[in-house]
Amino acid sequence: MDRTFVAVLGLLLAAVSTAASAADPPGVRGAEVLEDGAAVHALSVGRQSWSGSEREDAQLIEPRVRYGLPAGYEIGLSANHRSQGDDGNGLRHLALEAATPLRREPGAADITLAGYGTVAPADGDSGIGSGSHNLGLGLHLSDDLGATRLHSSVAVERADVAEIDGQPGYRAVNRLRYGARAEHRVAASLDLTLEAAAVYGVSGDEVQNQFGLALRPGVRLHLGPTIDLALSAGRDLPDSGVEPTNTVTAQLTHRPQPAPSRRELAARVEHLEAAHASTRARAAMEAGRADEQRERIELLRRRAGQLDVEVINASGEVGMGRAMADRVREEGHYVVRVQDSAHGRDGQQTTHIRYRPGHGEQAVALGESLERIQEVTEGDLPRGADVRILVGRDQREPLGHGAEEDGS
Repeated sequence: MDRTFVAVLGLLLAAVSTAASAADPPGVRGAEVLEDGAAVHALSVGRQSWSGSEREDAQLIEPRVRYGLPAGYEIGLSANHRSQGDDGNGLRHLALEAATPLRREPGAADITLAGYGTVAPADGDSGIGSGSHNLGLGLHLSDDLGATRLHSSVAVERADVAEIDGQPGYRAVNRLRYGARAEHRVAASLDLTLEAAAVYGVSGDEVQNQFGLALRPGVRLHLGPTIDLALSAGRDLPDSGVEPTNTVTAQLTHRPQPAPSRRELAARVEHLEAAHASTRARAAMEAGRADEQRERIELLRRRAGQLDVEVINASGEVGMGRAMADRVREEGHYVVRVQDSAHGRDGQQTTHIRYRPGHGEQAVALGESLERIQEVTEGDLPRGADVRILVGRDQREPLGHGAEEDGS
Protein backbone atom coordinates (compact mmCIF):
# COMPACT_ATOMS: atom_id res chain seq x y z
CA MET A 1 0.00 0.00 0.00
CA ASP A 2 1.35 3.47 -0.90
CA ARG A 3 2.80 5.21 2.16
CA THR A 4 1.20 8.54 1.25
CA PHE A 5 -2.24 6.87 1.26
CA VAL A 6 -1.48 5.35 4.68
CA ALA A 7 -0.56 8.79 6.03
CA VAL A 8 -3.78 10.39 4.76
CA LEU A 9 -5.85 7.47 6.08
CA GLY A 10 -4.28 7.85 9.52
CA LEU A 11 -5.19 11.51 9.73
CA LEU A 12 -8.78 10.75 8.60
CA LEU A 13 -9.13 8.06 11.26
CA ALA A 14 -8.12 10.58 13.90
CA ALA A 15 -10.63 13.08 12.53
CA VAL A 16 -13.65 10.77 12.88
CA SER A 17 -12.80 9.19 16.26
CA THR A 18 -15.13 9.35 19.26
CA ALA A 19 -13.35 9.84 22.55
CA ALA A 20 -13.58 10.95 26.12
CA SER A 21 -10.30 12.83 26.22
CA ALA A 22 -7.69 13.91 23.69
CA ALA A 23 -5.33 15.93 25.83
CA ASP A 24 -4.39 14.03 28.98
CA PRO A 25 -1.34 11.90 28.02
CA PRO A 26 1.83 13.17 26.35
CA GLY A 27 1.60 14.21 22.68
CA VAL A 28 2.48 11.94 19.81
CA ARG A 29 6.14 11.03 20.17
CA GLY A 30 8.28 9.76 17.34
CA ALA A 31 9.63 6.24 17.11
CA GLU A 32 13.16 7.50 17.76
CA VAL A 33 14.88 5.81 20.72
CA LEU A 34 17.91 7.67 22.05
CA GLU A 35 21.33 6.11 21.81
CA ASP A 36 23.17 5.07 24.95
CA GLY A 37 24.17 8.22 26.84
CA ALA A 38 22.14 10.65 24.68
CA ALA A 39 19.70 13.02 26.39
CA VAL A 40 16.88 15.41 25.50
CA HIS A 41 15.74 18.23 27.80
CA ALA A 42 12.44 20.00 27.14
CA LEU A 43 10.33 22.65 28.83
CA SER A 44 6.68 23.13 27.84
CA VAL A 45 4.42 26.02 28.85
CA GLY A 46 0.79 26.29 27.83
CA ARG A 47 -2.67 27.59 28.49
CA GLN A 48 -6.01 25.75 28.40
CA SER A 49 -9.51 27.25 28.36
CA TRP A 50 -13.04 25.83 28.39
CA SER A 51 -15.85 27.61 26.59
CA GLY A 52 -19.36 27.25 28.01
CA SER A 53 -18.02 25.85 31.27
CA GLU A 54 -17.53 27.12 34.80
CA ARG A 55 -13.92 25.96 34.76
CA GLU A 56 -11.26 28.60 35.04
CA ASP A 57 -8.44 28.79 32.53
CA ALA A 58 -5.40 26.69 33.39
CA GLN A 59 -1.72 27.52 32.94
CA LEU A 60 0.67 24.58 32.50
CA ILE A 61 4.42 24.20 32.98
CA GLU A 62 5.96 20.81 32.28
CA PRO A 63 9.71 20.04 32.27
CA ARG A 64 10.74 16.77 30.58
CA VAL A 65 13.92 14.74 30.28
CA ARG A 66 14.69 11.67 28.14
CA TYR A 67 17.79 9.55 28.51
CA GLY A 68 19.19 6.70 26.42
CA LEU A 69 20.29 3.50 28.14
CA PRO A 70 22.44 0.57 26.97
CA ALA A 71 20.91 -2.25 24.90
CA GLY A 72 18.54 0.09 23.03
CA TYR A 73 16.31 1.32 25.87
CA GLU A 74 15.16 4.81 26.77
CA ILE A 75 13.50 6.30 29.85
CA GLY A 76 11.68 9.59 30.30
CA LEU A 77 10.39 11.67 33.21
CA SER A 78 8.14 14.73 33.26
CA ALA A 79 6.52 16.82 35.97
CA ASN A 80 3.16 18.51 35.30
CA HIS A 81 2.61 21.83 37.13
CA ARG A 82 -0.84 23.40 36.84
CA SER A 83 -2.22 26.74 37.97
CA GLN A 84 -6.03 26.83 37.90
CA GLY A 85 -8.06 28.86 40.35
CA ASP A 86 -7.60 28.55 44.07
CA ASP A 87 -7.64 24.76 44.41
CA GLY A 88 -5.76 23.58 41.34
CA ASN A 89 -2.27 24.96 41.82
CA GLY A 90 1.01 23.10 42.16
CA LEU A 91 2.53 19.86 40.97
CA ARG A 92 -0.27 17.65 39.68
CA HIS A 93 1.54 14.48 38.68
CA LEU A 94 4.81 12.88 37.59
CA ALA A 95 4.84 10.95 34.31
CA LEU A 96 7.21 8.07 33.55
CA GLU A 97 7.91 6.52 30.15
CA ALA A 98 10.11 3.68 28.85
CA ALA A 99 10.67 2.72 25.21
CA THR A 100 12.59 0.21 23.10
CA PRO A 101 12.77 -0.14 19.28
CA LEU A 102 11.05 -3.04 17.54
CA ARG A 103 12.28 -2.15 14.04
CA ARG A 104 14.89 0.34 12.90
CA GLU A 105 15.93 -0.34 9.31
CA PRO A 106 17.05 1.98 6.47
CA GLY A 107 14.27 2.61 3.98
CA ALA A 108 11.51 1.29 6.29
CA ALA A 109 9.28 2.82 8.94
CA ASP A 110 10.69 2.82 12.48
CA ILE A 111 8.55 1.07 15.12
CA THR A 112 8.93 1.51 18.87
CA LEU A 113 7.17 -0.09 21.85
CA ALA A 114 6.58 2.31 24.76
CA GLY A 115 4.94 2.14 28.15
CA TYR A 116 3.87 5.19 30.17
CA GLY A 117 2.12 6.06 33.38
CA THR A 118 1.59 8.84 35.93
CA VAL A 119 2.16 8.98 39.67
CA ALA A 120 -0.39 11.26 41.34
CA PRO A 121 -1.57 10.48 44.90
CA ALA A 122 -5.04 11.89 45.61
CA ASP A 123 -4.36 14.83 47.89
CA GLY A 124 -6.42 17.87 47.08
CA ASP A 125 -4.78 20.19 49.60
CA SER A 126 -1.12 20.34 48.59
CA GLY A 127 1.62 18.68 46.63
CA ILE A 128 0.90 16.07 43.99
CA GLY A 129 -2.87 15.95 44.12
CA SER A 130 -4.69 15.77 40.80
CA GLY A 131 -6.01 12.32 41.62
CA SER A 132 -5.59 11.43 37.94
CA HIS A 133 -3.72 8.22 37.14
CA ASN A 134 -2.85 6.91 33.69
CA LEU A 135 -1.21 3.71 32.59
CA GLY A 136 -0.72 2.74 28.94
CA LEU A 137 1.18 0.65 26.42
CA GLY A 138 1.56 1.77 22.84
CA LEU A 139 3.26 1.42 19.46
CA HIS A 140 4.90 4.42 17.80
CA LEU A 141 5.71 4.58 14.10
CA SER A 142 7.80 7.13 12.18
CA ASP A 143 8.36 7.29 8.44
CA ASP A 144 9.77 9.74 5.88
CA LEU A 145 7.60 10.85 2.97
CA GLY A 146 9.99 13.09 1.08
CA ALA A 147 10.13 16.45 2.86
CA THR A 148 7.42 15.29 5.30
CA ARG A 149 7.97 13.04 8.31
CA LEU A 150 4.93 11.28 9.76
CA HIS A 151 4.60 10.02 13.32
CA SER A 152 1.67 7.94 14.47
CA SER A 153 0.80 6.26 17.74
CA VAL A 154 -1.67 3.62 18.91
CA ALA A 155 -1.99 2.89 22.64
CA VAL A 156 -4.23 1.01 25.06
CA GLU A 157 -4.54 2.76 28.42
CA ARG A 158 -6.37 2.93 31.69
CA ALA A 159 -7.04 6.55 32.62
CA ASP A 160 -8.86 8.78 35.07
CA VAL A 161 -10.92 11.56 33.47
CA ALA A 162 -12.48 14.55 35.19
CA GLU A 163 -16.17 14.69 35.97
CA ILE A 164 -18.42 16.66 33.64
CA ASP A 165 -19.29 20.34 34.27
CA GLY A 166 -16.40 20.97 36.64
CA GLN A 167 -17.59 18.60 39.35
CA PRO A 168 -14.79 17.35 41.65
CA GLY A 169 -13.30 13.92 41.22
CA TYR A 170 -12.35 11.56 38.42
CA ARG A 171 -13.84 8.51 36.73
CA ALA A 172 -11.84 5.50 35.58
CA VAL A 173 -12.09 4.49 31.93
CA ASN A 174 -10.28 2.09 29.62
CA ARG A 175 -9.62 3.37 26.13
CA LEU A 176 -7.76 3.04 22.86
CA ARG A 177 -5.80 6.16 21.98
CA TYR A 178 -4.70 7.19 18.48
CA GLY A 179 -2.57 10.13 17.45
CA ALA A 180 -0.76 11.38 14.36
CA ARG A 181 1.69 14.22 13.73
CA ALA A 182 3.03 15.41 10.40
CA GLU A 183 6.19 17.55 10.16
CA HIS A 184 6.91 19.25 6.84
CA ARG A 185 10.27 20.94 6.25
CA VAL A 186 9.75 24.29 4.45
CA ALA A 187 13.18 25.79 5.20
CA ALA A 188 16.44 24.80 6.81
CA SER A 189 15.29 26.21 10.16
CA LEU A 190 11.50 25.89 9.91
CA ASP A 191 9.02 22.98 9.99
CA LEU A 192 5.24 23.16 9.74
CA THR A 193 3.46 20.69 12.05
CA LEU A 194 -0.05 19.30 12.39
CA GLU A 195 -1.13 17.00 15.21
CA ALA A 196 -4.40 15.12 15.62
CA ALA A 197 -5.35 13.07 18.69
CA ALA A 198 -8.43 10.98 19.45
CA VAL A 199 -9.57 8.35 21.93
CA TYR A 200 -11.87 5.30 21.53
CA GLY A 201 -13.71 4.28 24.70
CA VAL A 202 -13.50 0.60 25.58
CA SER A 203 -15.22 0.49 28.96
CA GLY A 204 -16.30 2.86 31.72
CA ASP A 205 -19.03 5.39 32.33
CA GLU A 206 -20.75 7.42 29.65
CA VAL A 207 -18.21 10.21 29.95
CA GLN A 208 -15.90 8.22 27.67
CA ASN A 209 -18.39 8.06 24.82
CA GLN A 210 -18.68 11.77 24.13
CA PHE A 211 -17.30 12.97 20.85
CA GLY A 212 -13.81 14.46 21.15
CA LEU A 213 -11.09 15.39 18.67
CA ALA A 214 -8.05 17.62 19.11
CA LEU A 215 -6.35 19.29 16.13
CA ARG A 216 -3.19 21.33 16.77
CA PRO A 217 -1.36 23.06 13.89
CA GLY A 218 2.00 24.62 14.69
CA VAL A 219 5.57 25.39 13.70
CA ARG A 220 8.99 24.24 14.84
CA LEU A 221 11.97 26.61 14.69
CA HIS A 222 15.51 25.21 14.67
CA LEU A 223 17.34 27.87 16.68
CA GLY A 224 20.67 26.04 16.63
CA PRO A 225 22.30 22.66 16.11
CA THR A 226 20.94 21.46 19.48
CA ILE A 227 17.98 23.78 20.26
CA ASP A 228 14.41 23.73 18.85
CA LEU A 229 11.37 25.86 19.68
CA ALA A 230 7.91 24.42 18.91
CA LEU A 231 4.72 26.50 18.95
CA SER A 232 1.20 25.07 18.55
CA ALA A 233 -2.37 26.24 19.03
CA GLY A 234 -5.43 24.03 18.67
CA ARG A 235 -8.82 23.08 19.95
CA ASP A 236 -10.96 20.14 20.89
CA LEU A 237 -13.69 20.24 18.27
CA PRO A 238 -16.68 18.98 20.32
CA ASP A 239 -17.57 21.71 22.80
CA SER A 240 -18.52 19.25 25.55
CA GLY A 241 -16.85 20.97 28.48
CA VAL A 242 -14.88 17.85 29.33
CA GLU A 243 -11.64 18.68 27.54
CA PRO A 244 -10.20 22.18 27.05
CA THR A 245 -11.69 23.87 24.02
CA ASN A 246 -8.56 25.84 23.24
CA THR A 247 -4.95 24.93 23.92
CA VAL A 248 -1.81 27.00 23.27
CA THR A 249 1.61 25.42 23.88
CA ALA A 250 5.26 26.42 23.49
CA GLN A 251 8.07 23.90 23.97
CA LEU A 252 11.82 24.53 24.07
CA THR A 253 13.95 21.43 23.41
CA HIS A 254 17.68 21.00 23.96
CA ARG A 255 19.65 18.01 22.69
CA PRO A 256 23.18 18.16 24.12
CA GLN A 257 25.87 16.42 22.13
CA PRO A 258 26.07 12.96 23.73
CA ALA A 259 29.27 11.41 24.95
CA PRO A 260 30.35 8.35 22.95
CA SER A 261 28.30 5.31 23.96
CA ARG A 262 29.88 2.13 25.29
CA ARG A 263 28.96 0.42 22.03
CA GLU A 264 30.63 3.19 20.00
CA LEU A 265 33.75 3.13 22.20
CA ALA A 266 33.97 -0.65 21.84
CA ALA A 267 33.60 -0.30 18.06
CA ARG A 268 36.37 2.31 18.02
CA VAL A 269 38.69 0.09 20.03
CA GLU A 270 37.93 -2.84 17.75
CA HIS A 271 38.58 -0.68 14.67
CA LEU A 272 41.89 0.60 16.08
CA GLU A 273 43.01 -2.90 17.00
CA ALA A 274 42.14 -4.16 13.52
CA ALA A 275 43.94 -1.20 11.93
CA HIS A 276 46.98 -1.79 14.18
CA ALA A 277 47.06 -5.49 13.30
CA SER A 278 46.75 -4.60 9.62
CA THR A 279 49.58 -2.07 9.93
CA ARG A 280 51.82 -4.59 11.66
CA ALA A 281 51.05 -7.19 9.03
CA ARG A 282 51.74 -4.68 6.27
CA ALA A 283 54.99 -3.58 7.96
CA ALA A 284 56.09 -7.20 8.31
CA MET A 285 55.26 -7.84 4.67
CA GLU A 286 57.14 -4.72 3.57
CA ALA A 287 60.10 -5.68 5.74
CA GLY A 288 60.10 -9.13 4.17
CA ARG A 289 60.00 -7.57 0.73
CA ALA A 290 62.83 -5.18 1.64
CA ASP A 291 64.97 -8.08 2.90
CA GLU A 292 64.19 -9.99 -0.27
CA GLN A 293 65.12 -6.99 -2.42
CA ARG A 294 68.36 -6.50 -0.51
CA GLU A 295 69.24 -10.14 -1.04
CA ARG A 296 68.50 -9.83 -4.75
CA ILE A 297 70.57 -6.67 -5.06
CA GLU A 298 73.42 -8.31 -3.14
CA LEU A 299 73.24 -11.36 -5.42
CA LEU A 300 73.29 -9.19 -8.53
CA ARG A 301 76.17 -7.17 -7.24
CA ARG A 302 78.13 -10.29 -6.44
CA ARG A 303 77.44 -11.65 -9.90
CA ALA A 304 78.60 -8.34 -11.37
CA GLY A 305 81.66 -8.31 -9.12
CA GLN A 306 80.73 -4.99 -7.52
CA LEU A 307 81.86 -4.28 -3.96
CA ASP A 308 81.19 -1.64 -1.31
CA VAL A 309 84.70 -0.46 -0.50
CA GLU A 310 85.95 1.56 2.43
CA VAL A 311 89.31 3.32 1.77
CA ILE A 312 91.52 4.34 4.71
CA ASN A 313 94.66 6.35 4.02
CA ALA A 314 97.15 4.71 6.39
CA SER A 315 100.23 6.01 4.52
CA GLY A 316 100.52 9.28 6.40
CA GLU A 317 100.76 11.17 3.10
CA VAL A 318 98.13 13.58 1.86
CA GLY A 319 96.03 12.50 -1.16
CA MET A 320 96.85 8.78 -1.12
CA GLY A 321 93.35 7.80 0.03
CA ARG A 322 91.54 9.83 -2.60
CA ALA A 323 93.83 8.52 -5.35
CA MET A 324 93.08 4.92 -4.29
CA ALA A 325 89.34 5.69 -4.21
CA ASP A 326 89.51 6.89 -7.81
CA ARG A 327 91.26 3.71 -8.90
CA VAL A 328 88.60 1.58 -7.09
CA ARG A 329 85.80 3.42 -8.89
CA GLU A 330 87.54 2.84 -12.20
CA GLU A 331 87.35 -0.89 -11.47
CA GLY A 332 83.53 -0.60 -11.21
CA HIS A 333 83.17 -0.69 -7.41
CA TYR A 334 81.35 1.67 -5.04
CA VAL A 335 83.36 3.66 -2.48
CA VAL A 336 81.30 4.05 0.68
CA ARG A 337 83.79 6.27 2.53
CA VAL A 338 87.32 7.68 2.39
CA GLN A 339 89.16 8.72 5.53
CA ASP A 340 92.63 9.10 7.04
CA SER A 341 94.07 6.74 9.62
CA ALA A 342 94.33 7.91 13.18
CA HIS A 343 98.09 7.24 13.08
CA GLY A 344 98.60 10.48 11.14
CA ARG A 345 102.06 10.92 9.62
CA ASP A 346 103.42 7.69 11.13
CA GLY A 347 101.79 5.57 8.43
CA GLN A 348 102.33 2.01 7.28
CA GLN A 349 104.53 0.97 4.41
CA THR A 350 102.44 -1.74 2.74
CA THR A 351 98.84 -1.78 1.49
CA HIS A 352 96.43 -4.34 3.01
CA ILE A 353 92.94 -5.49 2.00
CA ARG A 354 90.43 -6.91 4.50
CA TYR A 355 87.14 -8.44 3.39
CA ARG A 356 83.86 -9.49 4.98
CA PRO A 357 83.20 -13.27 5.02
CA GLY A 358 81.84 -14.39 1.67
CA HIS A 359 83.71 -11.80 -0.41
CA GLY A 360 87.14 -13.46 -0.54
CA GLU A 361 87.31 -14.14 -4.28
CA GLN A 362 86.18 -10.62 -5.14
CA ALA A 363 88.67 -9.10 -2.68
CA VAL A 364 91.56 -11.08 -4.21
CA ALA A 365 90.48 -10.01 -7.70
CA LEU A 366 90.38 -6.40 -6.51
CA GLY A 367 93.88 -6.70 -5.06
CA GLU A 368 95.21 -8.12 -8.32
CA SER A 369 93.64 -5.30 -10.32
CA LEU A 370 95.15 -2.63 -8.08
CA GLU A 371 98.64 -4.21 -8.01
CA ARG A 372 101.26 -3.98 -5.28
CA ILE A 373 98.78 -5.44 -2.74
CA GLN A 374 100.81 -7.67 -0.41
CA GLU A 375 98.07 -8.91 1.95
CA VAL A 376 94.38 -9.87 1.54
CA THR A 377 92.77 -11.23 4.71
CA GLU A 378 89.29 -11.86 6.15
CA GLY A 379 88.16 -9.68 9.05
CA ASP A 380 85.31 -7.82 10.78
CA LEU A 381 84.19 -4.69 8.98
CA PRO A 382 81.70 -1.94 9.85
CA ARG A 383 78.16 -2.07 8.44
CA GLY A 384 77.90 -1.04 4.80
CA ALA A 385 81.41 -2.12 3.68
CA ASP A 386 82.33 -5.40 1.98
CA VAL A 387 86.05 -4.58 1.68
CA ARG A 388 88.42 -2.22 3.47
CA ILE A 389 91.64 -1.01 1.81
CA LEU A 390 94.36 0.24 4.16
CA VAL A 391 96.54 2.31 1.80
CA GLY A 392 100.28 2.19 2.50
CA ARG A 393 103.20 4.18 1.13
CA ASP A 394 103.88 1.40 -1.40
CA GLN A 395 101.07 2.87 -3.49
CA ARG A 396 103.00 6.11 -3.93
CA GLU A 397 102.91 7.30 -7.53
CA PRO A 398 102.59 10.60 -9.40
CA LEU A 399 99.37 12.19 -8.11
CA GLY A 400 96.54 13.31 -10.33
CA HIS A 401 94.29 16.30 -9.89
CA GLY A 402 92.53 14.75 -6.92
CA ALA A 403 95.81 14.12 -5.05
CA GLU A 404 96.96 17.71 -5.23
CA GLU A 405 94.10 18.84 -3.03
CA ASP A 406 94.24 18.91 0.75
CA GLY A 407 92.54 16.18 2.76
CA SER A 408 92.45 12.46 2.16
